[in-house]
Amino acid sequence: MVSGKLLALGSAVALGSAVMFAGSAAADSPELVKPNSTQKAGITKAWLKANGGGSVPESCLYIRLSKSNKHVAGLESNIEKKPNKCAKYAFDGTAMLYGQKKHWFLLAEGSDATNAQCKAAASLMGPAPWGDLVDFAAGMGCQNID
Repeated sequence: MVSGKLLALGSAVALGSAVMFAGSAAADSPELVKPNSTQKAGITKAWLKANGGGSVPESCLYIRLSKSNKHVAGLESNIEKKPNKCAKYAFDGTAMLYGQKKHWFLLAEGSDATNAQCKAAASLMGPAPWGDLVDFAAGMGCQNID
């Protein structure tokens, strides 16, 4: 299991990204956008790299982009839709990443983020992307962050 942690906030600024953040969702909503195959591969690669490598079938990951800022993504396990295929790849919590095309970076992940981590993420993302991906943020343990 992945513990809650906020990663590479300084990298977001250093890379000159005006990128914000993401959230966890069991169902699609109008605020979420399905990534194209290049984005999905890049997001998957970044998440795996941050977690020590390995491989996971992309179908075992639920990935969505913020509608208001498509440089921000949320990722979670897709075990609910594919329990037999994805059980051995299941994990707790969610991850949030930023990037574009095939170049993505882990911003935060886990299921037990502190209030300070949640506020930092919300501030970095801005109101619109945070609102789009609030379910992913809730999956990290962020609640009632205004």
